[in-house]
Amino acid sequence: MTTGTTPGNSPMTTDHRTTGMTTDGKSGMDQSMAIDTEKLDEDGFLLLPAFLGGDELGSVNKAVDDFYAARAERGERETGSRSQWRTFVSGPFYHEPLDDLAFHPVYAEWARRVLRTDDVRMTKYNVWRKTGGTANYDQPLHRDYRDQDLLTPLSAAAPYQIAFLTYLDDVTPGNGPTAVVPRSAAPAIAPEITELDREQRAEVYAREIRLDAAAGDTLVLPTDTWHRATDITDHGAVRTMFTVMFRRADAEWCGQRSWPSYAHENGFQRLVGRLDDAQRRLLGFPPADWSGWTDELRDALARRYPGRG
Repeated sequence: MTTGTTPGNSPMTTDHRTTGMTTDGKSGMDQSMAIDTEKLDEDGFLLLPAFLGGDELGSVNKAVDDFYAARAERGERETGSRSQWRTFVSGPFYHEPLDDLAFHPVYAEWARRVLRTDDVRMTKYNVWRKTGGTANYDQPLHRDYRDQDLLTPLSAAAPYQIAFLTYLDDVTPGNGPTAVVPRSAAPAIAPEITELDREQRAEVYAREIRLDAAAGDTLVLPTDTWHRATDITDHGAVRTMFTVMFRRADAEWCGQRSWPSYAHENGFQRLVGRLDDAQRRLLGFPPADWSGWTDELRDALARRYPGRG
């Protein structure tokens, strides 16, 4: 269920958990291409149900627990910090189950569908565990292209960058639901403005919808959609979100990660060694039919990335 307020501040409830699926009753796992791109273009967001479920969701959550526990043991968490970003971690994680989740083939298939191309690149992935009472997670309304795009996306055109936000816990009104402003409710705002002051643009905040979700659901979010995180008001409640982002291969002006900057790290080399050709292509490796492949180069890369076939 999604909840929000109308401009008159009267309660509004709309069910979006099945919005965007062209086949009812099927999970994202089974219907990787079943995204209603017209609805996404119209609303500026989609909430897809049950991408993860059952044993797979349980395994991912255990991996997240282990990952954060290991970070705490290494002292990588800033003890006592009240910053909302203290538990936000960008990949690569060098934690096999979570790195492997980022390369789940459904994410890439969704990206190809939304971006209307067969050739896509992964630009980032991250995990963020929030706990009520440890920080204020409230954010201003913003558009993500502000620090992920050298240009300005045009909502009338097909997107060339897209984010998939998978919730690993149930998201309730007290558990920090993501707030979005549907495109039909968003006023025309100059493209150089990427963040809105709450007092100066109160009428836009009044049009936001807060998205409740079930664990395993995925929010599809273009970078030009007005949205924000809201605070967790239930003390001690936990909400974890896993995000993967892609761009069109020809949209070189988009992105946040430079994957070659990690290539000297042993963990990254082991990660690449586990990937197949299609997954490595998401990082920018040459295609299988690249004219530059030689036996010498393949042998060198097999040594650099152990396990690479």
